[in-house]
Amino acid sequence: QQNVADRAYFRFHAVDRSQVLRIGEQTIGRVSGKSVIQFTRRLETEGGSFDGVVLISIEPEYYLSFSATSRLEPAGLLAILGPDRALRIATIGGARRDTARPALLTIPPLDKPEGVGPVQGRQWLGDTFADKQTRFVAAKSLKTYPLIALVGLAAEERIAPHRETWKIYRNIAIAGCVFLFFFALAATLLAVRLAWRKHSEAEVRNAYRIATEGGNDGFYMLRPLYDKNGMADDFMVADCNERGAAFSGIPTAQFIGSKLSALYPKPYFYVVRDTLRAAMESGFYEDELKIPPESPLRVEWVYRRLVRSGAALALTMRDISATKAHERDLRRMANEDALTALPNRNWMMSFLPEEIERARNADAMMALLFVDLDDFKDINDSLGHSVGDELLRAAALRLKSALRPTDHVVRLGGDEFTVILSALESQDAAAHVAERIAEKLNWPFDLARGKNTLGASIGISIFPRDGQDAETLLKHSDIAMYHAKSEGKGHYRFYEQSLSESLNARIDNERALQQAI
Repeated sequence: QQNVADRAYFRFHAVDRSQVLRIGEQTIGRVSGKSVIQFTRRLETEGGSFDGVVLISIEPEYYLSFSATSRLEPAGLLAILGPDRALRIATIGGARRDTARPALLTIPPLDKPEGVGPVQGRQWLGDTFADKQTRFVAAKSLKTYPLIALVGLAAEERIAPHRETWKIYRNIAIAGCVFLFFFALAATLLAVRLAWRKHSEAEVRNAYRIATEGGNDGFYMLRPLYDKNGMADDFMVADCNERGAAFSGIPTAQFIGSKLSALYPKPYFYVVRDTLRAAMESGFYEDELKIPPESPLRVEWVYRRLVRSGAALALTMRDISATKAHERDLRRMANEDALTALPNRNWMMSFLPEEIERARNADAMMALLFVDLDDFKDINDSLGHSVGDELLRAAALRLKSALRPTDHVVRLGGDEFTVILSALESQDAAAHVAERIAEKLNWPFDLARGKNTLGASIGISIFPRDGQDAETLLKHSDIAMYHAKSEGKGHYRFYEQSLSESLNARIDNERALQQAI
């Protein structure tokens, strides 16, 4: 018989009146001499006073015999804590550990109180365990006994299968990164090259824009818009300079992106579109265009040059209105009499052959009237050249008033004029015009130096009877005028063959007399 009054459990129950089961720590049993865990409960008399304790001693291995240690893995931890959170027994991989060499060196605080659900898994570091391995630990309070079970799985063992997978994925990731690196490097090189090309193109475009903005030419880039049949049905202004937009009086920002069908009214738009289509097909087109009234361009004449550039059309347009006006002035000066503003001999020798050809093609008759003012030299000599010039201008106006709108009067020089009568029905029509001219010129002229009267001698040649070309008709009308003047001033006469013979005979006689003298 052993005295246990000195034991901690006996002293506990002697003062604690509760019937709670007390679970002690590992100790050496006095009877068995083995390491045991003692379970005790208080005994009381019928009067409720302390009457002793009930003691059960159980070897620690008994608690481990109910677990499948094979499932713990070689480094798996199984431990039991008492209600005081003190370690009762612990094993790693199923190996027994005594109190001198415990498997669990320290017990970190648990985040769940006893009797409340499982403790969530958490990582305990290596200095917590005897073998210095880090483990993932979970705790749970037992329902039957006031004990807490701890299970720990070695992090190295749990991670080992995943580490191989991680290595595979790591290698794949490294290979992918290398591939992505070289792909990114190639893409970067291409991007740099593309950026440099765009930069170069931008510099060229800016330089060209600076050049075009500083010039007088309007520049346009026109992009064709195709219909479902593949025909260029319209054109859009993809780009233009300030000068190009100014031709239409529209701001550049508003002009770019516009369709020509919205800028040009129909049907003139179709004329412009056909020209652009032809330029797209041939690759090049240029012309000088007189702008019609229906065009939105605010110029009179333009020079156009179209060049196909890839899928677009480059159009250069220059305002040549001033040049054309200058050419027109030069032609007018070359073809117009400075004193009377009538067409001159140069104009007549260009126009008359064309008029003769039209009459020939139409099988029509036309006439040429040679008009010579009578006694004009006397006015010039007596009143001066300024009065003579005034008289010539007044005579030119009267000559024009005697003609139809389709007829023309030309000043050959001095006091000689020529009248071109187109599309005559008969010779009598030419005679009627000659009579009107003679009548109008016989009226007194109210000049700055007083009234003056003069007449006119008129010779008439008829196409095709009296000649087939301009020079012959002019010569024959001159001969007829000469004979009209010799017969008396203020008359007209038609050309006849005998007049040429008489004139030739007179010229021959004059030449013979000069030679005789």
